[in-house]
Amino acid sequence: MRLAAIAALAFAAGCASGNVLEQAAIDRSIVTGTVATSSVTYPDEALRRDAEAMRDAAGAAELPLASPLSWSNVETGSDGVITDVFETSVNGRTCRRFMATRAAYDGVSVVSGEACPFSGGRWTLRSFE
Repeated sequence: MRLAAIAALAFAAGCASGNVLEQAAIDRSIVTGTVATSSVTYPDEALRRDAEAMRDAAGAAELPLASPLSWSNVETGSDGVITDVFETSVNGRTCRRFMATRAAYDGVSVVSGEACPFSGGRWTLRSFE
């Protein structure tokens, strides 16, 4: 009984002072907004770096591919899989055409490219779409 009386007094004291939310004022100094989707673009530099990562993976792949080959780029956060690699001959050089997926923060896409050996065992992109 005594506990109920204390609770009732506390409740009445809260009601007497009024609702705290009714006394609160709106802080108009804080301004928020949204970012328009058209203002966010995927930088060409990131796509170039991803293409180089795919090129390197396709160039180093053991052929024929037994299963899709994973690639990733820690600099851009993109990744995907190379699904097909075919060797072709371009001006007497053995090049490699590849198909790959690219998952980036702007979406998932399917790309294709062709890489050819360059000096020092490095590969260069001949085409990339």
